[in-house]
Amino acid sequence: MAAIMTLCGDPGGAEAIAPVIQHLRQDGRLALTCLAYRQAGRILSRHGLTSRSLSDSGGLQELEQVFRATRPDAVLVATSFNGVDLERALTRMAHAAGVPTMAVVDFWSHYRERFDDPSGTKTILPDRIAVMDKAARVAMIREGFAAERLLVTGQPALDSARRLSAGRRGMRATTRQRWKVPAHAFVALYVSQPIRFDHHRGHALRAFDPRSRALSLLMSALTQFSRRRGRTVVLVVRPHPRDRSVQIPVRPRVAIRIDRSRNRYAAILGSDAVFGQNTMMMVEARALGAPVYSLRTDEPQHMPLGDIPRMRFQREVADTIECASRIRWHCVSRMAPAGTSAQRIARALLHLIGLESRHDG
Repeated sequence: MAAIMTLCGDPGGAEAIAPVIQHLRQDGRLALTCLAYRQAGRILSRHGLTSRSLSDSGGLQELEQVFRATRPDAVLVATSFNGVDLERALTRMAHAAGVPTMAVVDFWSHYRERFDDPSGTKTILPDRIAVMDKAARVAMIREGFAAERLLVTGQPALDSARRLSAGRRGMRATTRQRWKVPAHAFVALYVSQPIRFDHHRGHALRAFDPRSRALSLLMSALTQFSRRRGRTVVLVVRPHPRDRSVQIPVRPRVAIRIDRSRNRYAAILGSDAVFGQNTMMMVEARALGAPVYSLRTDEPQHMPLGDIPRMRFQREVADTIECASRIRWHCVSRMAPAGTSAQRIARALLHLIGLESRHDG
């Protein structure tokens, strides 16, 4: 029986790696040891997965002990970007022991930082890196990553979005009832992210939080729409799992709801339009067919958001809300029908230890 060790720390990394762990767990040839730190353990639990929790302070020592006791045949890690970065430490241990390694990139940004050691002086690369699409692969090659390390597999967190069907209208009605939203109201969903995630390591955080400006822009446009059309407007804010609090500007005519429910897809389906800056949930919403808009007011957009338009001015946002209010979008999956990202990653990992032929998906 082959021993597989997995590790993740950030919420996005945990969402991406959880479907892969679920797939590996079905293989009777494997013995899995799942490790998590920070918010990842809670995310894995939502997926029905049990993990051993590592602390920030003593995590490295705990990790070394588990690694020696487990003696894994292969290692699968997320690519957390949080300053603790235990995934890099595990990759380094595996390299020293001659153990094959694979990492899963979950988002279209900070490629190099995901593999740098805390000092930024050395890059710690796994044997294989699973990336979301060809655009990510091209971008990483331009940043100096070897093409032979990179596998285009898709993003596992999007696999479940593909399985949602147009018949899920009941989820929309239930969600809006939970929010206590009138049937005729226009609902804007704002998906938040921590400011510290949106800047490169080593760069000083700005004196202002760009989310505050984005939220103020959105609130002003919603207020303008409500006055012009006489409609009830509700802004639902979905905090990022890292967020302890979100500062929301108060505006007349706009009701506020905070959504921390476990089902993020329900929040998307309950809304009329989705706004944010640069988050994975925006990509998921677009994959479901929702109207999605990026409020990037502080700097040029640094990731390919496909056909998600970028808004910088109140007039643009107001016009967008006006258009979105006239349509009723339906859940239409934009995901490829063949195979899943999780299966592709699992097969590539097993290929590293000779258990399954390579699958190029």
